[in-house]
Amino acid sequence: MHRLPFNQQQEHTMLGDYSSINDHLDTARKHADQAETEAKPELYREAVDELVAAIRLLMRNSDEKDS
Repeated sequence: MHRLPFNQQQEHTMLGDYSSINDHLDTARKHADQAETEAKPELYREAVDELVAAIRLLMRNSDEKDS
């Protein structure tokens, strides 16, 4: 199996993650809007969960790692 050099692997992963991050952020906004307009406060929790997922994807691609 042909493997890409590390920097190309990282770039490929980040491009795929960009789409996922965008999806999580869009979903979070929709949940928050729906929670507000339809008086469904439980959807705020769903919005928070989507934001956490997006942040975790960003952290995974960060050069800074926990020691």
